[in-house]
Amino acid sequence: MTPHERLSGYDPVSPEFDEKLTAYLDGELDADASRALEDLIAENAEVRRRVQELDRAWNMLESLKPAGVGESFTRTTVEMVQMENGVSLPRRRTWFHRYLAYLSVVSVCFLLGFGVASGYFSRQENLLLRDLPVVERLDAYLHVETMEFLRALREEGLFDEEVPHEAP
Repeated sequence: MTPHERLSGYDPVSPEFDEKLTAYLDGELDADASRALEDLIAENAEVRRRVQELDRAWNMLESLKPAGVGESFTRTTVEMVQMENGVSLPRRRTWFHRYLAYLSVVSVCFLLGFGVASGYFSRQENLLLRDLPVVERLDAYLHVETMEFLRALREEGLFDEEVPHEAP
């Protein structure tokens, strides 16, 4: 069977044949189809020329930088599609909506920070209140040289009386 017979139904100047050649160049054909197309390329100068043209075209396309489009292009394209189809999409948010969103986020962050800080400082106050009797007697404790002396004082009951707290 000749390569022409294996590729029957394809006209070398048709878009379908170009698709077949492109699939070959991209490595998407199975082994039998690739072999048949390679035989045809070897026999037919016109097909060989077309493969070279397609290969050059794909190489040039790959060397191009991708075009960047901005937000305005997207917006105008969507607006044109809306007008053509009579479909209305939600309007863009205005600066006021954006301002409200930022204000809400800042408010929530402030409230969370206030709650965490007040919990932390109230815990610190409780620790200070717990240690207040020691702080009030600190001058007396500074003159103590050993822990045994403090234990003896505790056994005598000197630490049992409540120290009066003065109002600030």
